[in-house]
Amino acid sequence: MTNTASINQAQRGVIRNYLKVYPNNGAKLVELTEQAYEAGWTPYIYDLLEYYSDGKYVPVNEAKQIYYLEKMDEIGHLDVKRMFKLAQLTEKGTTEQKRKSQQLMQKLVERGYDPAIGYINLSAAQKGNAQAQVKVAKGLMYNYNETEKEIDQIIYWLERASKQKSTEADHLLAKFHLNPRAGKAYGVEKAIVIYEKLAQNNDLQAQETLISYYAERDPKKAQFWLENLVKQQNAKGQFMLGYAKFSGSLGYERDMQAAIQWFQKAADQNLPQAVYEMGHMYEHGHGVEVNLSKAKDWYNKAKTMGDYRAERKLQSLK
Repeated sequence: MTNTASINQAQRGVIRNYLKVYPNNGAKLVELTEQAYEAGWTPYIYDLLEYYSDGKYVPVNEAKQIYYLEKMDEIGHLDVKRMFKLAQLTEKGTTEQKRKSQQLMQKLVERGYDPAIGYINLSAAQKGNAQAQVKVAKGLMYNYNETEKEIDQIIYWLERASKQKSTEADHLLAKFHLNPRAGKAYGVEKAIVIYEKLAQNNDLQAQETLISYYAERDPKKAQFWLENLVKQQNAKGQFMLGYAKFSGSLGYERDMQAAIQWFQKAADQNLPQAVYEMGHMYEHGHGVEVNLSKAKDWYNKAKTMGDYRAERKLQSLK
């Protein structure tokens, strides 16, 4: 009686040379390969998955792909690429398959497998999840090749998220408009409209951006947004107002006493550049009498906050 091992050995020889003898009968090759696999020759599982995936010898068959992928899973031979394929194929299957698909996707995400992360984000984005829409847009930005199609896709997802009041989407969209690529200039004007909308909702970053944008173009508008920032007790806003008073910029008159008052407020909130400026004001007597002892105190504090300029100042004041 012929044993399984000898049958497998014989079948292997036939399969290995089959297409050399019968080059136009790929379907028979698949049939023989399946027989060998069912007889116990496990390595043929990889060939069978390929045959039913690429459609070269037999029609593409998702059910067969699922079958062989699940068999691979059973014997612990499911790498991340095949695991992802199985998760995709079973996503719309039976209740049990859907559950398995979710488990596999979660495993892949935990392993940091980017295609799975992107797939989950895209699926959620298509269902209207604003956070996922932003993630899809960011993924497109990360792999950006500057084609018009990519630009349109990025803006599409960001605008969908923006309509759902995603502040992150608004910021990304504004930045994207400020840096048009691929010859498609969406323009500064659109970015400013977005920043104005954000600033009206007390978005600090947007207000800072508008102050910088309007500084030379429209000082009155720059003042408006700067004073809005200051009303929110924002340290950077206080510093910016102090500097405007110090330099006579943004349409303000020079006022050293007002400048040091605003620098002091920002320094009290431990803003490093304000701490340094307090040292500068006391060193040079701007708005106060010269006081090198106080100047050194402020410079020392700035130094501990990592300001390399303060260290140089302290050396020069020895």
